[in-house]
Amino acid sequence: FVAHPHCQHLLTTLWYDQLPGWRKRHPFTKLFLCFCFIIALPILAPTYLIHPHGCVGQLMRSPLIKFINHSASFAIFIFLLLIASTDTLTKTDLQRRSEIRGPDPNVIEMLILWWVIGFVWSEMKQIWEEGLKAYVRQWWNWLDFLMLGLYLTTVALRVVAVILRKTNQYGTEPLPRNQWPETDPTLLSEALFSIAHIFSFARIIFLFQVR
Repeated sequence: FVAHPHCQHLLTTLWYDQLPGWRKRHPFTKLFLCFCFIIALPILAPTYLIHPHGCVGQLMRSPLIKFINHSASFAIFIFLLLIASTDTLTKTDLQRRSEIRGPDPNVIEMLILWWVIGFVWSEMKQIWEEGLKAYVRQWWNWLDFLMLGLYLTTVALRVVAVILRKTNQYGTEPLPRNQWPETDPTLLSEALFSIAHIFSFARIIFLFQVR
């Protein structure tokens, strides 16, 4: 049934919705347009939120555009995780930061937080549109739930650690990391953040799904 020419034509028409003549374009033209869509995403996304039923909203609902945007957004998110996982600081700064209980978030961590908020909003929107029963039937949604839950718990623990540091609950003298208690919020947040990293990379297998 799916291999029938009429079904294939219908699926192709739906996939390239709002993009007439896409299949006839040169591959380099397609690549250039994909690059333009990715670059324009910071402008297209707020426009879609403000006026979802306009011309931009209809374009953003195209399955191909959704695939491009979702793939590009998640690729950037993975890139940010890679940066956060590597030691981009100097040895002295890294050692100083590792000795701080409840360090302030850096720029990369703040960007990751924005992406996590966006993912949470996307999951909430999916639950609203599909219903809770349909949402829980799909096992990859459980993976998203665990991943986002770990990130949000990490944020909560980091906030607690920062509050404890700024209220001098840790004292004024720095304490070596190996002497921190096992229940220290900073240590717990780092452990959960590492586990969330694993779930994030496991989510790559769903990059080729278009919701």
